[in-house]
Amino acid sequence: MRFPILFVIPAVSSALATGHHVRQSSNEPTSTFCGKPNESEVISGSPWIVFSMNYNYQAISGSCCTGYYSITGSGDTQKIHWSSIWDIDSSKSPDLVKGYSFVGLTQNLQTRLSDIGSIPTVYDWSVSNSTAYKGNVVYDFMTSDTKGDETSSAAQELMLWVRYEGGQVPIGFEKGPVATIDNLYGKNGWELYQGLNTDTGITVSSLLVPENNQFGDESAGSFKGDIKDWLLALSKQGVFSESTYVNVGNAGMEPFWGTHELKGNVQLIEACKDDQQDRINNTGSSTFLYVLVWLAGDQDDSSASRFALNAARRAPTRPRQRRKRTDAEVQRDSNPSIKEDKEARGFASLVPESTRSILILYPSQRFYCNPGIHSDFQTPTFPIQPVLVPARLASLEIMTLKSRWSEPIPRCSLQQWIFGSSCGPLDDPEQPMLLDADRPDTHSLTKPQFRLLAKQIALGLIDAGLKEGDKVLVFSSNNVYFPSLFLGILMSGGVFTGANPGFTARELAYQLKDSGSTFLFSAPAQMSTALEAAKTVGISSDRVFMLDPLLSVPFDGSNPSRGDHGSHVHVWTDLLQDNQDRAQSWEWAEPSDPETTTCCLNYSSGTTGVPKGVEITHTSYVANGAGVIALASLDPTAIDITQGGRKLCFLPLYHAFAQTYFVSIYPRLGVPVYIMASFHFEKMLQHIQRFRINTLMCVPPILVALSKHPIVKKYDLSSVQRVTCGAAPLSQEVAQGVEGLWPGGTVNVIQGWGMTEVTCTCMSWDPRMESDVAAVGELAPNASARIMSLDGKTMVQQPNQRGELWVTGPTLMKGYWNNPEATAATMSIDTDGTRWLKTGDIAYVESYEPGAIFHIVDRIKELIKVKGNQVAPAELEAILMEHKEIDDVAVIGVQYQEDEVPKAYVVKSAGSQLNEQQVVDWMQERVAKHKRLRGGVAFVDAIPKNPSGKILRKVLRERAKTELDGHALSKL
Repeated sequence: MRFPILFVIPAVSSALATGHHVRQSSNEPTSTFCGKPNESEVISGSPWIVFSMNYNYQAISGSCCTGYYSITGSGDTQKIHWSSIWDIDSSKSPDLVKGYSFVGLTQNLQTRLSDIGSIPTVYDWSVSNSTAYKGNVVYDFMTSDTKGDETSSAAQELMLWVRYEGGQVPIGFEKGPVATIDNLYGKNGWELYQGLNTDTGITVSSLLVPENNQFGDESAGSFKGDIKDWLLALSKQGVFSESTYVNVGNAGMEPFWGTHELKGNVQLIEACKDDQQDRINNTGSSTFLYVLVWLAGDQDDSSASRFALNAARRAPTRPRQRRKRTDAEVQRDSNPSIKEDKEARGFASLVPESTRSILILYPSQRFYCNPGIHSDFQTPTFPIQPVLVPARLASLEIMTLKSRWSEPIPRCSLQQWIFGSSCGPLDDPEQPMLLDADRPDTHSLTKPQFRLLAKQIALGLIDAGLKEGDKVLVFSSNNVYFPSLFLGILMSGGVFTGANPGFTARELAYQLKDSGSTFLFSAPAQMSTALEAAKTVGISSDRVFMLDPLLSVPFDGSNPSRGDHGSHVHVWTDLLQDNQDRAQSWEWAEPSDPETTTCCLNYSSGTTGVPKGVEITHTSYVANGAGVIALASLDPTAIDITQGGRKLCFLPLYHAFAQTYFVSIYPRLGVPVYIMASFHFEKMLQHIQRFRINTLMCVPPILVALSKHPIVKKYDLSSVQRVTCGAAPLSQEVAQGVEGLWPGGTVNVIQGWGMTEVTCTCMSWDPRMESDVAAVGELAPNASARIMSLDGKTMVQQPNQRGELWVTGPTLMKGYWNNPEATAATMSIDTDGTRWLKTGDIAYVESYEPGAIFHIVDRIKELIKVKGNQVAPAELEAILMEHKEIDDVAVIGVQYQEDEVPKAYVVKSAGSQLNEQQVVDWMQERVAKHKRLRGGVAFVDAIPKNPSGKILRKVLRERAKTELDGHALSKL
């Protein structure tokens, strides 16, 4: 179905007094409606009915009039001449809505959006005296999943504001936009506002034109486009589906002070969609929507007493102002002689939630298709169903959530972001910044040494034959030289990829082959494995380097030692021979496009399948770091962003979590980092005490040990001020146990959320707020999110309702390396090109307001389906962790009699006499029947987890296959 194009031409009109009048002059309306509510006139021989409402006329000093002039032309050239005239001097209350001049060609469409071909419209306006009148230009539509519905709370009001000057702001304006839409009508940055009309119980969704890129100016403007594009944009945001019914459509002007005259001729040009001809020809009737366009005409206002109000109107008194007042305007506002007008500034902050003065034109006759477009098209007959008062439209409880913060992203490489330049001076050149936690006095790097060593490695790799885009795999545990190797690879034009040093030769060979790596660095203990894997995939042994962390690197121009390694072994320091002087002045080449140039190929954990290479660009890495620092900087005293901070890195540097903080963010800030070779619980406690560490970045297993291990009490941890956790879910019971180590609530465990696919951090906490460990915080700067139904077809409509989390933003991965099928399955792309990551996490959000707090429930692939009910393992694990005699736990689903049931693997506390049935009975009292442990309980020494703390459920599922039989299942 295709809809008509409508436009207007100026007519002549004048201000009118209260009452209904009929005039004959062509320069004056033939009918007028002033002041009184609910006056109307059906225009004979036309498709329109004129209807004017003004609920607050008794509370207004002035006049609010609607005028009808004439109908000219016929068929698709028919025009209606009309005017809307406002002259408001004062009001009894600034809370009253003074007027809404609503002019529409509309009808009860009862047509699905998917069946509409287009709704072309043209809208021109002009204002002759911009100092006397301000008004907002809007389209106002109503949709519903129910055919013909325009009054129930299920209906949705949709407003498109193409010109905004203040006054009656969109409902929800004071809370800020909930989403933005780009590439609509040639403009980016349309802001979506939402709020409840408390008079009707209906929620209104308003799309506001970008403030600095509106249509027209204070004196004139024009808008032309297809209204369906707007409706589809809202549909893409999940406001409604394309199967919704478009029931009413209008267009209007919202004046809020001064003398205003809106005048126009409306002309209808019918256009028809080819694929709708047969259906309409066969039925002999159809319903069409006619969208009005209009013109704001001359106005006259010489009242000096209104100047102050004009100043107030230009700077609406909302929490978020649209324009700052000039000094002259402020001076006028302070003039005692116009005190009464100053008090009327409240008009500028009215919200249209109650009554409005509305002029509505409704179609009441048939129209003809343009014969030049479709000569064989039959004349559709329009049912005459004028609706005198369109409902205060629209219910909407869903939207795209956007971060409260927008942080500029430098267009540069990661190394440029960290160091600022290749050769420029650096802050605190004598301060050790990277320190070996076991030997800090002999193995440390200042920031200049960190950069110089990275440049030496880059030159060595280039000399060894590395080409731009080559992958370099690092197969090693942590050491103080790891960050320099990481950035040296990037400086050379290469791409870093890291592998778990616990890999077998087969696992390493898989990543080498999948990534296409051409160089390999390995820790001494893993060299035999590295050489075997390299041989398997055809990497020459002269490109396999031993990364010996015990070797010292001099910075006096002399060559570093090779240690006692024979000539048959290639050591990483071989790359540094005779190149320190050259590296001093060497400048790396910046990527031509950091937004598309890959810097890292971090592999996913592989907990649910084969690991996949995640391509992270320089821009994504920089955006992640810039966002983290911006958020931390909200509290300028935060230990995370001051050089008084001292960090301890015990997380693996081949993983994105540790990389983003200890290789880039903290070095950029100049914060000292002590690096542990690998995680050892008691060594960690010793280092915290020795170096007075004040920030701990942990994964859940470490916090489980902190909360339960008796050895913790032996060490002084009083220096710790901040504990953060990520990479896997953390139970509330564990978090509370950790917080209890610091009496008085001095330490708050902060849980965030991120993924390798979004570089690292995507949700965290405002440092000025106390976090709730049951949640993961709010969206990080520049990020956006949606909660989708599990089938991915619709957005979840209510707060606290679970669905799949989708996220987007500048930290989003480029894709899965060499795996377009997996990329396509994980990404959803909007029509404007916005890419959304389907995270696979089940989540919910506490509200749909800026700063909303998110909760992560579980992974979709880990859900246990019990007799059609979905059971989240994380929920059962959190409950089990409340048991005093349980140190750790994992829950999986096991098959039983063609159904799936939960089974728990439990680590008992030391000395516990707990048995399986006691655990089953304990859970029975705390969960619904379908969540009970009908798969039984098994005690284990440790829960299998990867280095980032994620439970390796596939390992437990394989174990369960060998354990489970019908007799082992609980009969509960």
